[in-house]
Amino acid sequence: MVGAPAPKPTDAPRAPVRRRAVARRTLTVLLPVVTLAVVLATINLDEITASLQTSDWRWAAVSFALGLATYAGAGLAFAAFAPVPVSLWTGTLVHSAGAFVSMVAPAGVGSAALNLRLLVKRGVSGPLAVATAALTQVMQFAVTVVLLLVIWAVSGTNELALVTPGRWTLLVGGAVVVLTGASMLVPPLRRWAVHKAGETLRQTWPRLSEVLGHPGRMALAALGSAVVTLGYVLAFGACLEAFGVHLNLVATALVYLVGNAAGSLVPSPGGIGTIEVTLIAGLTAAGVNPGVAASAVILFRTLTFWLPIPLGWLAFLRLQRTGDL
Repeated sequence: MVGAPAPKPTDAPRAPVRRRAVARRTLTVLLPVVTLAVVLATINLDEITASLQTSDWRWAAVSFALGLATYAGAGLAFAAFAPVPVSLWTGTLVHSAGAFVSMVAPAGVGSAALNLRLLVKRGVSGPLAVATAALTQVMQFAVTVVLLLVIWAVSGTNELALVTPGRWTLLVGGAVVVLTGASMLVPPLRRWAVHKAGETLRQTWPRLSEVLGHPGRMALAALGSAVVTLGYVLAFGACLEAFGVHLNLVATALVYLVGNAAGSLVPSPGGIGTIEVTLIAGLTAAGVNPGVAASAVILFRTLTFWLPIPLGWLAFLRLQRTGDL
């Protein structure tokens, strides 16, 4: 008698793997929905309606234009660091397509994945493509820090009074710093941190050392990164101006950068939910009326995240037709 064939050894673990994948997708979808529900439950919709009726929509046009300019800035930085010729137009299209991909990818991941895809399609090796993408992100971070310090110096330190952290914030921040330093005293954690830092350095250093020999490329990459940071900060400020909120540039930059960083830490598509909550909380802490803050944030996200999605879809189709993706 011939029995039923025994299941293959590789068939058994597939169900747990699928369940974990479904759980991750469910978390990714539910997290922004729950977060937005909490926001809507804690804000005054009447205040939002009133602020929308009295807003100046000319500032919305300015904000939308500044948001589009960030794609050109990101494209310039990418083209400057690319080890193969990449035109500014192609780089801009890639990051515009990232607006479309961001609907299904965490904040900042979509554009990086498309950068890697384009470089690999053009014959760049995988490690070199990864190093180029990592170097672009490092430049963006460095330029953002420098710009924030320059804005702070030009505006004057007194203008940071609106966003000065409270006692509990300082205590929590200090505790985080102490715990981080103490963790480095534990040999396994220290070896892990050194390994990760060394791996990143090994990936980026060969490409960085090569690019350092071309000051023109470094200047273009820095310029493009500055356009990205300033574009979003000024677009955020324009949305505040649309509702009559005159927040100083330092406070505006700090609120936006913290919100954007929070969106990158939580694995929700495009940072949906997390960015909105953090921006509203930051504006409220800076003394902005919660209803007005929610209105300005909703307008900002509509202009810089939702409206560019159809344009990103067209850019994605264009890049597929040209064989770049």
